[in-house]
Amino acid sequence: MQVVSVRERPELAEQAIAFFQEHWATGESRRVYDNCIRHAIMAEGFLPQWYLLTDGGTVAGGAGLIPNDFISRADLCPWFCALYVEPAYRGHGCSALLLDRAQRDAAAAGYGFLYLCTDLNGFYERMGGEYIGVGYHPWGERSRIYRVETARRVHTEPTSLPAPIRYDGLTPENFGPCSLDGFIRHQEVRECWRRIGGDWALVPVAFTEEWSRAQLRENADALLRAVEAGAYACGAFCGQTLVGYLLLLPERFGSRGQYMELKELYVSEPFRGRGIGRELFGRGAAYARTAGASKLYISAHSSRESQAAYRRWGCVEAAEPDRERAAREPCDVQMEYPLGGTPAEVRVIEDLGGGAS
Repeated sequence: MQVVSVRERPELAEQAIAFFQEHWATGESRRVYDNCIRHAIMAEGFLPQWYLLTDGGTVAGGAGLIPNDFISRADLCPWFCALYVEPAYRGHGCSALLLDRAQRDAAAAGYGFLYLCTDLNGFYERMGGEYIGVGYHPWGERSRIYRVETARRVHTEPTSLPAPIRYDGLTPENFGPCSLDGFIRHQEVRECWRRIGGDWALVPVAFTEEWSRAQLRENADALLRAVEAGAYACGAFCGQTLVGYLLLLPERFGSRGQYMELKELYVSEPFRGRGIGRELFGRGAAYARTAGASKLYISAHSSRESQAAYRRWGCVEAAEPDRERAAREPCDVQMEYPLGGTPAEVRVIEDLGGGAS
């Protein structure tokens, strides 16, 4: 499967017009899509863009990237619009493929964010969307507005259908000193949470996190030593390549021994937005529960994106912040996750055979 721009494949214009008219147009608005897509092919500027997700000769989905989506926030641009995936292709990451292509193109054109309006709540959050408020349409309705960062997409490879991901416990048999050599730990941070006057506030803090080859080797060595010392590590593999991993330390602490620490959780940049982090987190939670802990403890990165992810997963501020861990990483947010037997935890516990071996 492949995402193509109608500008790149103008012979697909008629298919694109028919697709968007079928799924989005009313009787009065069919000409809108016809006129817009035909003129987009020859447009001098970057916008508008119209995309089709193709499976051989079949159109599996589509979306657009336009200057404004008939919404009051004319100060924001560009807008991701008209996303639709055919029912037979849903549940396979197709929406993420279309959004990913739009992110790449917007980044290459110099845009740091793209925006979208929707009635959905919880859908775009899974693909990195951040809710920023409400906008109003000329016909009197209102929609939720999300922004999605584009800059990090410049560093990844062209879009293609994701390969299956396999999850395994990490051992010296499947993880070695060079296993992280292809791992891309890249994050453009622009905002972080800081405690100011007793309250948390999102403040401008700009820096780039990127691991060098030497750092990757150091981290691989440290992870191996931790596993040999009794830590639980779980890896996400695409083929034989490690694309994400979690490290859970065996030490129990807290006033009632309730905590086990989730020390590390990383997903390689090209594989983000596919639920790998959530799956690894669920496996770590399931393991900690079977090991007798009642809570995970996380000294969590304070970036806007990291905090949004942890809070989506159900993490909250730690009831008993650990002074030593907080002192080591004073800018981190000390968090906890109650191990309550969620469906994801129960499923993973069943996969583990009911035990923590």
